[in-house]
Amino acid sequence: LYHYDPLDVTSMTIRYGDDGPWTLVQESPGLMTLQGENGFTLSKSTSWDRMYAASVIPCVEVLSSNPAEYATRLADFGLAEPVGTAQITYADGVTVSLHIGDTTAHDATSLYMLIDGDDRLFTFNKSIAEDLFVQEQSLRDVTQPTLHKARIDRISLLGPDGQLQTQWTLQGQITDSDALDRWQVTYPLTYPADATAMNNLLKNAANLRLGAYVAPATPENLALYGFEQPRLTIDIHQAAGTIGTAGLDGAYTTTDWPESSCTFVIGGARSDLVDYVLHGGDIYVSSHFTVSMFMDYDAASTMSRYPVQVALGNLAALTIREGDAITEYTLTRTEQVAPNNELI
Repeated sequence: LYHYDPLDVTSMTIRYGDDGPWTLVQESPGLMTLQGENGFTLSKSTSWDRMYAASVIPCVEVLSSNPAEYATRLADFGLAEPVGTAQITYADGVTVSLHIGDTTAHDATSLYMLIDGDDRLFTFNKSIAEDLFVQEQSLRDVTQPTLHKARIDRISLLGPDGQLQTQWTLQGQITDSDALDRWQVTYPLTYPADATAMNNLLKNAANLRLGAYVAPATPENLALYGFEQPRLTIDIHQAAGTIGTAGLDGAYTTTDWPESSCTFVIGGARSDLVDYVLHGGDIYVSSHFTVSMFMDYDAASTMSRYPVQVALGNLAALTIREGDAITEYTLTRTEQVAPNNELI
């Protein structure tokens, strides 16, 4: 129906579902700017995604060219109160206003559609509609926190009142070969932690991710999204360290990272699957499955069955006393040199 170059999309206003409308304007070539009080310029890639989605408006099928045939049945098509509306303006001055309704009765991949100034009743491809009708939060690129499993040396969980509930601390250096065996539960009691349990906990901590941006952390928004009394705060401390990665070309490079802390505050629930998360002064959504692993975490489940944590490589001697009998075992190690002259 309409076919333009993406750079010809000068503005677009989208309303979808119960969300209020948002407007983008191409104020400089290839960059769209969100209008309004919380406006900002989208990244280049996100701008192009929006312009590309609005540049071509195809129809799957023309169901009717006579409004008299369908005017009294708009509610049946979800068009009496459209599910979504889009107003797109192009560089030549043409403005297209789309109204999207429900999924069609005969094709689950299409939606009913009307266009202002056009008498026809169309069907519109659902996948294209999903590209065009997005929520305002998804327009903002989300920078994920930098979390390295190998650099984490302390994890703290705080309750709604901000009081420490559970804490695990590495009793050593992240570079120690037996670092996993050196973890301890340090609150609410002090006890050696199980290496396998800590490996899983560290993996879950490093996999914490933010979803779509929601809003800045203003006092009003903090109250709105359940942060006046947050359900949980996850505080992760990372030691300074060097992390190596393999590039797409297979080349291995290392990066030195400074000491850092990362905090996730869990507020209210958006649904059974999504929670609101405060991070770095902004509010996001996050998968409930990801953060729920830390809720009501039982510190006892990470305690070691062994009260003394000694890696096998560090064992030097063992003395067993049974009554008056003493049995003593001593480990001796002989230094060896490999063919490449490295010490074993």
